[in-house]
Amino acid sequence: MANSIAALRVLEKEGGIALAEKCDFVAGHSLGEYTALCAVGSFSLADTARLLKQRGQAMQSAVPLGEGAMAALLGADIEKAQALADAAAEGEVCTVANDNDSSQVVISGHIGAIERAIAMVKDFGIKRGVSLPVSAPFHCPLMQPAADAMAEALEAIPPGALRVPLFANVTAAIVTDPAQVRSLLVDQVTGRVRWRESAIAMADAGVERFVEFGGKVVGPMIKRSAGEVETASVIGMDDIEALVPDLRAAGTRGSRGYTVEAAVPFATLSDLMGRATGPGATLRIGLFRAEFRPGALVDAPDNWISWVRPATTE
Repeated sequence: MANSIAALRVLEKEGGIALAEKCDFVAGHSLGEYTALCAVGSFSLADTARLLKQRGQAMQSAVPLGEGAMAALLGADIEKAQALADAAAEGEVCTVANDNDSSQVVISGHIGAIERAIAMVKDFGIKRGVSLPVSAPFHCPLMQPAADAMAEALEAIPPGALRVPLFANVTAAIVTDPAQVRSLLVDQVTGRVRWRESAIAMADAGVERFVEFGGKVVGPMIKRSAGEVETASVIGMDDIEALVPDLRAAGTRGSRGYTVEAAVPFATLSDLMGRATGPGATLRIGLFRAEFRPGALVDAPDNWISWVRPATTE
């Protein structure tokens, strides 16, 4: 978290880049989801650190040492991993914890079940199972005591407004409502990190370039999942200096080749329709773009709207 936020803050300060103006979405893998929320102002840096300390302590104490384990399944897709986990459980907890990409899935649960799963990988067409050196079985039902603890922690330190929408780990879908963010962060403690699905969903939403701050781990996973997209890693000053010109040249968030004409609040559907500029105009509503048709109903996730027109080229 510290490395990622430090790199981002240097980019913003030294490069004069505002994340909210250049980024369409954010996402973070497991603990990284808190980092992503800090990056978009939903949590302060201090509150992020406090919550992560509480989360780590709660997850560590949820299961006694030696009772849980995790394993990485190499050469496994989600279907093979789930079938293996189901077969290995034998009445114990054994479930998919992280769906990282099309060739790597992590399982979590009771140590006996995980050991059985590792021994059975070849039977399910999986290349290899590797026990992970972790202190607890994260992202599985055994973490329920930790989830309960985080529900209390997030009640005391709730997320605030997000300057940029988040793709949530447990749903692989867009979330902007702070109350929903809080609920999903609790679910994340026992739930699956749907990273592969998130990468595909972001690409389907029009994202063509992904930038990883503070490391070079999740970017390659995204590349393997989302296909023909660009990925970049920002760790040191050389990376920041290389990225700044590209971001300065990029359009503002959400425009995707359109020039924003105006952004206005609205209270009712009739108020919205009263602001129309005529047939053929294009609406930017929340995160979605739709051709305006007089009399059509509009499903808007947020009470804001931007009128846009195609950007001119010379």
